[in-house]
Amino acid sequence: MNIGLYITALSHGGAERVVSRLSYILSNHGHTVFVILSDGNKCAYPVSGTLINMDLYVSYSVHQKIKTLIKRIERLNNIIESNEIDVIISFLDGANFVNVLACRNRSRSFVSVRNHQSSEIRNHHNHLQLLHKLLMGFIYRRASGVICVSQVIASDIHKNYKVPSEKIFTLYNPYNLKEIQQLSQAEKSEPLELFKKGKSRLYCTTGRFQYQKGYWHLLKIFSLLNPEQNKLGLVIIGDGDQQSKINRLAKSLGVEASVFFAGYQANPFPIIAQCDLYILTSLFEGFPNAMVEAMCLGLPIIAADCQSGPREILAPELEIESDSVIEALYASYGLLMPPLSSNEDWSTQIDPIERLWAAEIMKWVENSDRLSSYANKSVERAREFSDSSCLNKLLEIIKSDE
Repeated sequence: MNIGLYITALSHGGAERVVSRLSYILSNHGHTVFVILSDGNKCAYPVSGTLINMDLYVSYSVHQKIKTLIKRIERLNNIIESNEIDVIISFLDGANFVNVLACRNRSRSFVSVRNHQSSEIRNHHNHLQLLHKLLMGFIYRRASGVICVSQVIASDIHKNYKVPSEKIFTLYNPYNLKEIQQLSQAEKSEPLELFKKGKSRLYCTTGRFQYQKGYWHLLKIFSLLNPEQNKLGLVIIGDGDQQSKINRLAKSLGVEASVFFAGYQANPFPIIAQCDLYILTSLFEGFPNAMVEAMCLGLPIIAADCQSGPREILAPELEIESDSVIEALYASYGLLMPPLSSNEDWSTQIDPIERLWAAEIMKWVENSDRLSSYANKSVERAREFSDSSCLNKLLEIIKSDE
């Protein structure tokens, strides 16, 4: 089968990593893969198959944006026709929009939704929320199918974007546990080795420095753990627009000496493997790649019960549609915590939920046997998100529309 994977660019990020991973999984199983990029100058991940660069960059004026959009639609349609692509799967809103409008004749278009859409647009003005739901709902309904990375996202797309349930599918991201464990054996970071000296425990998180990740909460919670007194360290892997805000808040809270900024890492696994726990304070997610990758390396997980992902991964025993937890839950595969406030606050003021998080974390880590048990459970759960299970489900989705 000729399969196209279309995304605007392959800059570092969760959706981009999945495109890279899927290209190898599909190629290794005999499919002809075309990885199509609007802007091929941003390519942070390797791919298998044929890489096609449209060479159409992001434009800034409204007039140029419209012209670029039309060019992308025409060029993608030509790529589909000339390469006889049977199925094309797009990733993220911009690519999804182009994909559906480009597919005209023989090929089928599937769009992949990577984030909880209603949460992502929650802080927009009401008219922009309505416009997004109308526009993307139209696109989703025109697609051959909508592939969601979690059941909660699938429910959101059905309820709020008016997409028929028979067009919606859930496909969890794939992880190669053995490969991740092998990559973690690469040379250790000397700066981290120095930082680690004299510390009893390292907390870790990975992600872009952006609003979604709730890093102001993370720093405040960490400050309540008395890092200097308890010899704790916080390792943050990533970069982004909020770097200066994060640095300032760490300094204001007096924890800057206990925080290690690792920056963006093409291979973050040697650093993650040197840490003891993984903490996720996101306000919303899709299916948190970095968290599952930490689970592959045996890190116990502390995560917000945000929309969506952590609940389905850590607490499959809970109903997907039930209310968020209001107190700490020792779930099957990790510690699930109440959602954090979506109000961005870079002051040093601590809110009650942050205090609750800190108190529960201190209580949780006191029991070394429990931590060891959750480390084993992390690996056990990560095994369920294998390449083979993802491939089987993806092929089932693709064939459903034949």
